Amino acid sequence: MRIRLLIPALLLLLCQVVPAAAADQQWPSDARDVAYAVACRATGQPGLANITFDPGTQATIEGAGSGFYAAFQTGRIVLVGYANHGVGNRYDADVSGVINLTDSSGRLTALQFAATYTVNGAAIRVNRCAAATASPPTALVEVFIVPMETFATIPYEVFSDWNALYRLAREHAYTPPQTDAPAGNYMVMSFLRNRLPLNAKFEAIVSDRRTAKRATDNSVKNQERYMDFQGWRVHMFAAKFSPTSSRDRFYINYYYTPGNGMPEKDRDRVQIARWDSKPADKPQPARRPMVVEEAPRTAQAGYSDDVIDPMRTAEPASARTAPAPQARTAPQPAPQAVPRAQSAPQAIPAAQPAPRPAPAPAPVASAPAQGPLERGLAFLNPVFPDDVELIQNRLRELGIYKGPIDKRFGPQTKRALDHYAVGQGYPKGQWSLGLQKVLFRGTGL
Repeated sequence: MRIRLLIPALLLLLCQVVPAAAADQQWPSDARDVAYAVACRATGQPGLANITFDPGTQATIEGAGSGFYAAFQTGRIVLVGYANHGVGNRYDADVSGVINLTDSSGRLTALQFAATYTVNGAAIRVNRCAAATASPPTALVEVFIVPMETFATIPYEVFSDWNALYRLAREHAYTPPQTDAPAGNYMVMSFLRNRLPLNAKFEAIVSDRRTAKRATDNSVKNQERYMDFQGWRVHMFAAKFSPTSSRDRFYINYYYTPGNGMPEKDRDRVQIARWDSKPADKPQPARRPMVVEEAPRTAQAGYSDDVIDPMRTAEPASARTAPAPQARTAPQPAPQAVPRAQSAPQAIPAAQPAPRPAPAPAPVASAPAQGPLERGLAFLNPVFPDDVELIQNRLRELGIYKGPIDKRFGPQTKRALDHYAVGQGYPKGQWSLGLQKVLFRGTGL
């Protein structure tokens, strides 16, 4: 059976091809060697001396040449298709499968690949090869609740790097105490550990109902933020609640719709996890903080249990329900410039007969009362577009920011903020509560 190599389409139907050899997993050594060589090519590691690649494959193997997967280790390689087109020790062959990669932070990637190669004795030449991120059959979610004061002083780079944001959340995550915790302001951060193709969908539904599944059930849909770090997704929102309170209890149901790498007929929206804001009443063994409860697994065609096997930790969840958390409210609209005080009108000259008394001078406009931003009672987080809009508007009022009000904490906004920070004696590259208080001084916000 010959497997047709479709470089542009990246062989989305690879997983449907299961030759007879799959039954007993007796794959030829050349197929195993080529699969390993493709993995080395993707991660930039030394391959096998007897296997060479056509130069054109540099552009069709994801990560090859760019160093994108240089920090990743090759995990399990699963072959799903093989065809031999000759006899003896000189022949052409095709192989296809899935390469699993992981890095030190626990991020996971599944690369689906297909290769056409020529065997000439001990030498193997890979003539054509395609490898790209495929949708996993399920995905692993890790959740942290981080006190808002953690974000009072953070470098800009944290918001542009998955690993940096993950470390921040992990190092400052709330740990369930033995006694009741008072209500506080928290950032609830959900990290999807699997890399997803661009057309795959990841959803988080926050609700006081344990089984909420529709977008209309989401109580924080106007305050949440999704971030996509080159395929690794993060969901976050701010709320005020007590993590030990049954009254404040809420749930996050996570849904996933596969994209590339999964046959069209199997791209159903499935629940992959559920998170409970209140820890179990019984003492739990030590484990990674706030790992979600895994949802019941749904059988999906195109992958078997042998293809993707990420780490999974189940967390028991109670069936009790309670009111949804109080969602974070956005700060007031951008401030307007303080009106200038009017000068008192001049008195009429004494030479004029019967001068009328000069009118009383207009009162000088007083500065507005200090608002929560100036007092530091509310903290703007550059992760949220509405907060960035306030920062951009204020910098524009001061004549520092000339760019668009696009709610993006991009390079132009960062440069303007750095310029202002240095002028006020604050370090570059760092947003802090102190800088916010100075920036919004006198605005009433």
